[in-house]
Amino acid sequence: MDGELRITVQRGIEGLEKIRDIWADLYQQISQPAYYQDWRWMYLLVKWLIKHPIYFAVLYKHDKAVLILPLQSSVVSHPGINQTVLCFPTHNHIVLSDALVDDNKVEIEDFHYFLEYVKKKSIEWNTLSLSNVCEDSEFYKLCRLSDFYISPTSFNAYFHCPKGKLDESLSKKFIKNIKRLGRRAEKDIGSVEASFIHQPEDIDSAFSAFLELESSGWKGVNGTSTAIAHHEELVSFYSELAKSFADDGSFQVNLLRIGGIPAAAQFCIRVRCVWYVLKVAYNDKMKSYGAGNLLMLSFLEYVSADPSVTEVNLVTSPDWADRWHLNKRPVYTMQFFNGNIKGHLCEVYFNAKSKMKALMK
Repeated sequence: MDGELRITVQRGIEGLEKIRDIWADLYQQISQPAYYQDWRWMYLLVKWLIKHPIYFAVLYKHDKAVLILPLQSSVVSHPGINQTVLCFPTHNHIVLSDALVDDNKVEIEDFHYFLEYVKKKSIEWNTLSLSNVCEDSEFYKLCRLSDFYISPTSFNAYFHCPKGKLDESLSKKFIKNIKRLGRRAEKDIGSVEASFIHQPEDIDSAFSAFLELESSGWKGVNGTSTAIAHHEELVSFYSELAKSFADDGSFQVNLLRIGGIPAAAQFCIRVRCVWYVLKVAYNDKMKSYGAGNLLMLSFLEYVSADPSVTEVNLVTSPDWADRWHLNKRPVYTMQFFNGNIKGHLCEVYFNAKSKMKALMK
């Protein structure tokens, strides 16, 4: 088996540029890739947001790339132990992560060979801690069949769109209430109009409208100051992200106006049959009209005209999504410990901590 397998490790943005074509070829082999597996997403993360060293481990089978694992190295302190952790690139604007896996080519024995390489021949590390991986991930399925400790940590909420239609399981009562609020908004302020902006020449103005809306509420200077507009690196990241995905029609800003006034916006990326809503924003002054839900309903009606769309994915699982009666898939953290002394100590500490949590429930 070893003769047909080989592994390379690239580092940083220069290494990522070297494997761009290899990455693109593997990405095309994934049955349903996600935006966070796209080379453009990773490139802009490394360019603007990630400060720690980044490595890209590539498994080749018969000289064809079949697995790419992005890894960030950092030192984490536990009582009495300073451990080196390898994880997916980490930032508070990264919600979901994954490796790239050709599920038709990678056998479990190939994956174990890959793990042995990472254990013995890569940089020195103690714990492999991979978070924010969805249940439908091919990489998750490989880890589940290996010596990983796996625990659910959150959920990924999504609208199912069977053949472009609205999911029958959605709350009809809630949708009825949204429409009622829309009629009230029209009566109090003016017409309710949704625009779905994807033409490259319109992206800059649409993105500016989104930024203005996001910074107008609790994320603005009078609140947490966490709005994208208040951080130059985030503005650069999202601006370039919008333009790079707009080049092939995969990016869209959804904008709702009430009486001509911007009321809500969504920052969206499409990958094949799935629309991902990465960011949402709304006008606090129109909160009582449920502007965000009005826009979401308009977007669902918009995609219902396209039978190629099977899902609208919210990326996270916000509390407001529960009122829609949305579908949810579990999101996991997976941990694997190296065989060195610190790796064993970290595993002992992890197991002790897990037992303590179980006893305190």
